[in-house]
Amino acid sequence: MPVRHMGNKKGSATLVALIVIFVMATLASALYLRLTNRMKLLRQREHSLAAFNLAESAISVGLSGLAQAPESYRGQEETRLGTGTFAVSCKRTETGNRTWELTGTGSAGSEGSAARNRAVRVTVKLEKMTGEQVAGPSWRPVIISWQEIDAQ
Repeated sequence: MPVRHMGNKKGSATLVALIVIFVMATLASALYLRLTNRMKLLRQREHSLAAFNLAESAISVGLSGLAQAPESYRGQEETRLGTGTFAVSCKRTETGNRTWELTGTGSAGSEGSAARNRAVRVTVKLEKMTGEQVAGPSWRPVIISWQEIDAQ
C-alpha cells in the first residue's frame, strides 16, 4: 500500500482549529464582559433601592420622635441599619402652625463600589389628639407633602 502524504492538509486543519479557538475565546470574553456589566448594574439598583428604603425609615423614625417630643426633637444622627445608614433632620417651618419639615437620608453600598445615597423630604403638621385616642404621645403627625430630593 502506498504511503500518502498529507501535504498542506495538516496546516489547514491547524489553521481552522486556531480560528475556531479564537472565535470561541472572543465570544466567551464578550459574554463575560456583558455579565459583569449586568451584575454591576444590578448591584447599583439594589443599593439605590436600599438607600431609598433607608431614607423612608429615617422619616418613620423622625415622625415617631416628633410625635413624642415636638418642641425638642431635632432629628437623629447617622445610624447604622442593616447594610446601610440613615439620618433624619427636623426643623420647624412655621412656628405658629405646628408645621415641621423632616429630611431623611439613606446610604447603601460601600464607598468604593456602587454606593448610593437617596433622600426624602416630608412636610408634617401635628394635630393634638384628645380623649380615648391618647395612649402614648399626645400629637399625631399628618403628612402634608412628600417628595424625593437630591441627596447631597
